Amino acid sequence: MPAKESPFRVNLKILPSAQRNELTGYENGLLKIKIAAQPEKGKANKALIDYLSELLDTPKSEIEICRGLSGRNKVVAFYSLSQADFEAKISAILRGS
Repeated sequence: MPAKESPFRVNLKILPSAQRNELTGYENGLLKIKIAAQPEKGKANKALIDYLSELLDTPKSEIEICRGLSGRNKVVAFYSLSQADFEAKISAILRGS
């Protein structure tokens, strides 16, 4: 059985307590995402995983916050999404908004 591929990781800047969940684009090399949830007791982190799962059509179990659990800047790993697929989906979403 082949070993599981290394995850693709992306740097994000999260803006919690927003009016709604929204992908806003890139700023200083970080993908900015607004999250409606409050940054308390992991609510914003859970909402981020839920939003990314829905946005990118990827199972929640295949998305992990690797770094920045308590900060706005996060590193998120995708275990079943390639960098090319991620970039294509994000580009399509940003063009459509």
